[in-house]
Amino acid sequence: MDAMTIPDVWAGQDRALTVEDMENMPDDEFRYELDDGVLIVSPAPSTLHQFAVTRLAVILSVARPAEFAVLAGVGVNVSKFQHRVPDVAVVRAGALESFFQETPPELVVRLPHPGPGSTTGTGRKTSTRASASPLTGSSSRPGTVPS
Repeated sequence: MDAMTIPDVWAGQDRALTVEDMENMPDDEFRYELDDGVLIVSPAPSTLHQFAVTRLAVILSVARPAEFAVLAGVGVNVSKFQHRVPDVAVVRAGALESFFQETPPELVVRLPHPGPGSTTGTGRKTSTRASASPLTGSSSRPGTVPS
């Protein structure tokens, strides 16, 4: 396995990254998110994960009212220092013009990634349960439904 290199736009940065920096991310197999200005890089989801995401997106698309759109893997700017890529997002149909979603989605869904578990840039394991909720600016566990 090759070592991952940080794109030039982020190399040597001594400041918190912003959603404007995210517009220069590479179009590769990784998922790039910001958590309080810290870059979080995740591997591409597995085939099984993507199968589940696609099925959920189709079900939601069929059930949605006309004023909504269902998007899979869309980038969402939560704040200047928070950028998330939920598995599925339900947005107002009029909010489709921008590069990333600027208007908070009505609903976001994150499915667990099978396997040994993903970690954040801090080494903490991410949730292994599916979650759905309105997206918030909180960095503690965005999109997590309390148990």
